[in-house]
Amino acid sequence: MDTDVGDYVVCSSPEYMGTTGRIVHIERNGSDPCMKLKWYWGFYEILRNIDMTGKPPIEIGELYATTTEKKLPANVTMRKIRITSKDVFDTLPQTGKGTQLFFCRFVCSLSDKKLTEAKEEDLDFEPSPRKRKAEEVDDADDRVHPSTRSGKQ
Repeated sequence: MDTDVGDYVVCSSPEYMGTTGRIVHIERNGSDPCMKLKWYWGFYEILRNIDMTGKPPIEIGELYATTTEKKLPANVTMRKIRITSKDVFDTLPQTGKGTQLFFCRFVCSLSDKKLTEAKEEDLDFEPSPRKRKAEEVDDADDRVHPSTRSGKQ
C-alpha cells in the first residue's frame, strides 16, 4: 500500500524518538529506477509539541520513521523522511498546539520486504566513506569512529 495523506508516522531517529506526525498533503510522486526507490513530495505535520530541551532543532536532513497505514495499524513499514525545507506552511490547516509543517521527501523501497536490508545502502543519499576518493578521507576524520581509524592507510 502506498503512503497516502492521513498516514501517521512515528519518528524513530534517536533525537526525536516518539515524535508523532501525519502526512497532510502530497504534491507528486515518482520513482528512481536506478536506485529502486519510490518517493513522494509532501508535507509532514508534527502533531506533538516537542520538548526541544537538550535536542537539536529539526533541520534539513533525514529522519527515519515508522509509517503505520491508517486502516491497517498492524501493518508497519520503515520509511525514510528527508526534510527538504524548514519552512512552516501557515496556509495549510494545522491541528494542535505546536504543530509545524515541513516540506519533505518521503522515501521508501519499492519492495518493502527488502527495505530493512536496503536502508543502509539504497537509501543512503550521501556518498559512503568507502566510496570517497583518497584525498577526501582526511576531511572525514572527525566523522570516523576511533575504532575504524586503526585500519586507515
